[in-house]
Amino acid sequence: MATINNYLFVYLQSLGASKLIMGLALTVSTVSEIPAMFFSDRLLRRLGARGMLIIAMAIIGLRLICYALTTQVWVVLLIQLCHGLTFAAIYTAGVHFADQVAPIGMKATSQGMFNGTLMGFGAAVGGLLAACCWTIFPGGMYGFSGALVLVGLIVFLLVERKVFQPATVQASPQTGSHDQ
Repeated sequence: MATINNYLFVYLQSLGASKLIMGLALTVSTVSEIPAMFFSDRLLRRLGARGMLIIAMAIIGLRLICYALTTQVWVVLLIQLCHGLTFAAIYTAGVHFADQVAPIGMKATSQGMFNGTLMGFGAAVGGLLAACCWTIFPGGMYGFSGALVLVGLIVFLLVERKVFQPATVQASPQTGSHDQ
């Protein structure tokens, strides 16, 4: 998201967008947050924090790739509609997850760590990587970033599956007893 937040206007300028279009792009993304935040509690109940995170990462990756593929300024305005869902999903899921995993008496610290990671460390690293990509190949920055997010999603799913496997019940062939 730092790639989008930090370089969208530079990208729009490279497409020949006017300042009005740049302002509209920001307005569209901001307004798209309203319904997304309004319904985020329902999404959280239906999908859980994990499901929301997966959806948000997939949409962010695809959103970045769409930016890379477009040459029309007006298409960027349509892509900006995805912002509300991605931001609302990541933020709501992160806040909920941080609250769930926080030890007793550490909820505020857990929230601070989540926000520091998302809005601090993550934004700094994302912005730095985007700057390097923009310098080397401006046209490919969004495509590279999108591919990186999608690869990160795949790694997350693979690691999560290995690390957080639910306990399985297996019958022992000799005794018929159940081991966990």
